[in-house]
Parts: sequence; structure tokens; C-alpha cells
Amino acid sequence: MEYRHIKYTCEQRIAYITLDRPDKANSLHADAWKELSHALHRCSKDHSVQALFLAGSGQHFCAGLDREYLMYIATLQDHDGVSRSTGLRQEISQMQDCIYQITTLPIPVVACIHGACIGAGLEIVSACDMRICSEDALFSLPEITMGITPDLGALQYLPRIISQSLVMDLALSGKRVSAAEALTAGLVSRISGDHKELTIESGALASQLSSYERGALMGVKASLHFSSTASIREGLDHVLDLTVKHLSQR
Repeated sequence: MEYRHIKYTCEQRIAYITLDRPDKANSLHADAWKELSHALHRCSKDHSVQALFLAGSGQHFCAGLDREYLMYIATLQDHDGVSRSTGLRQEISQMQDCIYQITTLPIPVVACIHGACIGAGLEIVSACDMRICSEDALFSLPEITMGITPDLGALQYLPRIISQSLVMDLALSGKRVSAAEALTAGLVSRISGDHKELTIESGALASQLSSYERGALMGVKASLHFSSTASIREGLDHVLDLTVKHLSQR
């Protein structure tokens, strides 16, 4: 597939996906979703990749759904034997599935956020394993102000990262959360000064991750994901199996 709305590169065992609609604040329409899904699948098939970094070009990470695409979804009608409800289910589930791919990647996925991270943008980064941002980053789930429930994963992923109380506040009020507030809440783990400093920080982190063993990186992600819904005993047994398998293959 030829990418027109994202960029995909791979350097020194690190993959990079950059949302690339800077004139639209990297808002996502149907074609952009298809390209993002294809790039995530491509990354999953490349066993040389140690980690994936997600970023946005221009002034913002992602301002959510493209307005025209949102209007298209909102005004879907029965067409060619496909009911409105079926059409809605198809459109929304495709976006859900795209984001869900992030969680199924065996390697760590790092979101590098600057500027607006709104709506679908926040739902994307909430599926990532690690989030770092610049001081100007702003997080919001404004769907409630448009009469919509956030339905691409934020309500499922965010409670595993931050308190349910804050998720409720974000989703029910549509409030904006600053980078400093996001750090305090645990939504992000690092803050850099501006976009340039964020790029330097993410580059240093990428170099660090590329120097580690892929099996160990995968083990950390797999163990943490498994243990989030398992008992401590089950988690210990799981990480034991991972470690034995990893070390036995050396």
C-alpha cells in the first residue's frame, strides 16, 4: 500500500509511524485509518523490529476524527441493502480493530505526543504501552459535547492506566488535561520541553530500546498485559514460562 496520510519508516530495529495530515491537525478520515491499520499489520510481521514509536507531524499529535468523516458516519443511511445500524457498526468496529492492533503487537509501542491529543488521538495513545509528551500537550475526550460516547477504546484502556474517577471526569465533562496533569495522573511517564526536545527524548529512548534483546522487551509487555487481569500467582507462573522460553532459545 502507498501511504499518503501517514509515514512508516524503520531504522536500527525501531519502527516509526507518523500521522501525516498536518494541515488537518492529523485528524483521521477513512483512508488514514486504513493506512494506519496496514502499517500496524506490517510492523507485526517484521520480526526484526524491537519497538514501535507513534507520533504526529506538524503542530499536533492528533485532533481526533476528521470532521467530514465524522459527519459521514453521523448521517449514514440505509443503502444497497445495508441498514444504518449495520453501516455504523462496520465503520466503528474497523476503527476499534485498528487501535486494538496496538495491544496485540508483541513489541512495546511508545506514543510521542505534542500539541492536541483529542478524541480518537487519545484513544490511540491509551492503547500504547508508554506515553511521553511535550509541555504543550493537551488531552481531551470531547465526544460527550457532541452527544457521542467515546467508543474506540478509551473507556476500556484508560482505566488500566489512570484512575476510573479521572476517566469518568474526562468522558463525562470533556475537560482538557494538561501535560503536567497527565504526568501527575500517570497518563504519561515523561515530559520534555517543546516538540524538538520531545524528538530528542524519543530518539534517545529508541536507541536504548534497540540495544536490548527483543525477547526481553516482548517479555515485559506480555507479562504486564497478562498480569493486569490475573492473580499474582498466575502472573508469576506466566513470567516464569516466558523467562524459561526466552533463555532456552539463547
